[in-house]
Amino acid sequence: MALVLKDSYLAHGRFVRADLPAYATSELYADLARALDVERGILVTAVLPQSSAYRAGLREGDVIVETDGRPCSARTRADVLRGPAGARKHVAIKAKLEAMERIPKYGLHAGEIVENRYDALGLGVRQIVTTSRILYALPGVNGVLVSTARPADPAGKAGLKENDIITHVGGRPTPDVATFQRELEAQLAGRTRAIELTVARGKATLATALAPFYGLRHTKVALIVPPKDPEYLDLLRRELLASGASLTVTAPRGVHTGSDYDVILLAGGAGSRALRADADVLRLVGEAAAAKKTLAAVGPAVVALANAIPDIAGKKLTTTKEDSADLIRRKANYTGKAVETDGQIVTTTGFDRATVRAFLKALYRIALNNG
Repeated sequence: MALVLKDSYLAHGRFVRADLPAYATSELYADLARALDVERGILVTAVLPQSSAYRAGLREGDVIVETDGRPCSARTRADVLRGPAGARKHVAIKAKLEAMERIPKYGLHAGEIVENRYDALGLGVRQIVTTSRILYALPGVNGVLVSTARPADPAGKAGLKENDIITHVGGRPTPDVATFQRELEAQLAGRTRAIELTVARGKATLATALAPFYGLRHTKVALIVPPKDPEYLDLLRRELLASGASLTVTAPRGVHTGSDYDVILLAGGAGSRALRADADVLRLVGEAAAAKKTLAAVGPAVVALANAIPDIAGKKLTTTKEDSADLIRRKANYTGKAVETDGQIVTTTGFDRATVRAFLKALYRIALNNG
């Protein structure tokens, strides 16, 4: 698979996915084969209208029995039998795999639609695409698809279930993920106690309310953004808002005094290396450290904490492997863990989104304790 991906990237600059939206059983099991009077093959159970498979001539109920003249089953890599026994005919399907079109507006393939998750709410949503409507028999309404609804969290307590469609937040339509995020986060920023939701479930329309915990409602957080190429900024902002923090997202100069905030958080990404020698960053981190405020950083930005805190020697920190030497030179206790805390400082390698989520959970606990 790696070799196939390599060749595709070299040829096209990306991995080109084949588009053949025909859904089939994995294999004709014995009873079904007897009912269809077929020894072996692949039953086509659905064909997306006007797709490349449909244009090639495949129809629902067809049984694919040969490919390139060779007998096939779900285990092989198409001569098609069509019609009932006694009136059956062979239909030769000639088709060429086409590159799957990316979904307009999102620029992604169906399998690349990302989940927008709010861990503090136990809620995850995805953009609805045609494939989702077919697979989950979704109603033809506009909204966002609930992909995660943890029972013990606000989403579960609101009665949300996977494959629900959220059509409105606070009475406003949410036809896509961008609109949903804007409306939900406006409610979160205002710390609305009960966020009204309208949900489509099958043929029913339901009204419910999301009641966030807002555990950090008394916590002021300054999220410092590097001058270029920040990573996970949307994730950091989203989770802090959902946790109820009073959030300021700013460049280093946007913070007057480090001690004005309960938490100073430096965002990561390659561009965050520029924060290490930034006079404003070093000043505000030093002020926050002196005032015993909570300090946090992601990836390469951790080195800025080490440069700004006079008594950093021996304190537990972690960062990316390529930046670890800078911590060691400062005599910090570089642990190499994905997430590290010492009660006041919280750091992470920022390796991936799961790691950053674990970091945010640790930061939440430390901020609560220090508050």
